[in-house]
Amino acid sequence: MNEKPPPRAHRDLAKAQGLLRLNKALGGGHEDMARIMVMSNKYLKDDPDLSSLTVGLSSNGDFYDITKNRVGLTSSNADIFAHEVGHAKDLHSKSNFYKNIVLKGSKKLNRALDWAALPTATVLAAGPIKEENKSLAFKSLIGLSALSAIPNLASEFIASREAVGKSKNKKETFFEMLPGGLSHLKTDLTPAAKFMAVDTIRKNKDLRSLVPFQLLGTPSTLPVDQRPS
Repeated sequence: MNEKPPPRAHRDLAKAQGLLRLNKALGGGHEDMARIMVMSNKYLKDDPDLSSLTVGLSSNGDFYDITKNRVGLTSSNADIFAHEVGHAKDLHSKSNFYKNIVLKGSKKLNRALDWAALPTATVLAAGPIKEENKSLAFKSLIGLSALSAIPNLASEFIASREAVGKSKNKKETFFEMLPGGLSHLKTDLTPAAKFMAVDTIRKNKDLRSLVPFQLLGTPSTLPVDQRPS
């Protein structure tokens, strides 16, 4: 059974020997390795404390681990490398309260809201609650969901900005970052979108014809003579 090569210290990637070891782990081409070396030197010049950051092979996606101060890579893509190190640079300057409470907490809250959004919104829409209170509840849940997305989206934007700033070909790196950024945007705003969708449907007579009305607490499926006036 082959074991993963041990992660390399970021400071080693500014040198040929360390870069060759990373290349062996990632199986990259010479051009990617050369770009990683250039970007490593730029990051270390901006923030020497990043020298203790470790970089290694990942079998579970590209990431920056705040707790272990480690970057995991699935390929030798220099732009992805720069993005993940961008996370390290950004979060290195943040307080433990921000990293451990605000950022991690908002991610957990966002995931919980995503899991609970549809059942909660359905029960709320169908519940015997005054319209003004129901409307306020939906607005509050939409706002809370959007608020929970802000720290992670801000972190992704800053990391991508760092990657583009360190790149020689900024346009190419921008478009390399774009799909990941859109994916994070979609994922993080999904809870708010779910609450908004149910709220919009329950208030729109034409849209209600597309869903099971009883789930949204509307009498539209009743015969005309049985509907409340």
